[in-house]
Amino acid sequence: RKMYRCDNCGAVFAVPETRCERHGFKYPPYEALDCCPACGVAGMFDVEREDDQDEFDGICERSA
Repeated sequence: RKMYRCDNCGAVFAVPETRCERHGFKYPPYEALDCCPACGVAGMFDVEREDDQDEFDGICERSA
């Protein structure tokens, strides 16, 4: 299983919290951000184990 470490707070976790940033727009495309579940900082992860599958592709399309 893929593990992440937050560069901001050092938390180690298996599943990032995914947020959909709309930037004030009513309609897609939106930006999907993978965030640390402990501190909420986006895009600050070191992947500790490689995994080719990106399970977060299309998250904003599903949540719109």
